[in-house]
Amino acid sequence: YTETIGSCLLVYSMIQKVGLNRKDLMFKLFLFLILFNIAYADKYGLIINGDDSKQHIANVFAARAALEANGYFKFYVFSPKGIRVGAPTVENIDIAFGALASKLTLEDKLFVYVTGHGNNRACIVLPKDREACLEGFVARCNLIKAGQKIFLFDQCFGAAFAHKLEAENTVSISLSATPQEVQCWTFSPEFWLEVLNTGRAKFRLSLYEMFRRHKFADEDNMPTMFNEVLGMKIILWE
Repeated sequence: YTETIGSCLLVYSMIQKVGLNRKDLMFKLFLFLILFNIAYADKYGLIINGDDSKQHIANVFAARAALEANGYFKFYVFSPKGIRVGAPTVENIDIAFGALASKLTLEDKLFVYVTGHGNNRACIVLPKDREACLEGFVARCNLIKAGQKIFLFDQCFGAAFAHKLEAENTVSISLSATPQEVQCWTFSPEFWLEVLNTGRAKFRLSLYEMFRRHKFADEDNMPTMFNEVLGMKIILWE
């Protein structure tokens, strides 16, 4: 909420300094509407992890910290342990998608991160032998009308999801160009550290530039995938 408070203080300061004639009043109203629009463009994070191993719990912590450093303060986190809103169940994830679809507008931004395990049926593996599968996941994502939607899938076979999420204002990242087994530990810890440092230092480093800096070392055998809207340069903290 720091940006919102700062914008309100700036508006107040301008009103105190500017006179009260009609022209100045119109200017103040115009300025206020611009700042109001900026201040209330919210950033949401949805993090899904179905596995209780240390590396995937660490991914959840790293992702939340990195996104918070870039102004994402409204979270739905589903993980077996650690920081979370609830357990990673199909029902909880459906509720989160419904809430996001009802809340977000074209002024808002959404970052969805999926870690843990995936299978060759294009499903996210959840505890107790449950699954969140491709068609239902994509259908729910498409109901969310955000101005910017970014998806990172570092689970196995995540490319199946990334290829289906190519709508307007959408960026999709997966750890392989085709659906296959991957190793998130070769990419995600360093990637989230890069995002965290970029947010803290406010470097003008785009998401794609961060992505390129932390691709797999063995890129020839397992190229990562970054689907980006043509001409769209994503700087998370803006």
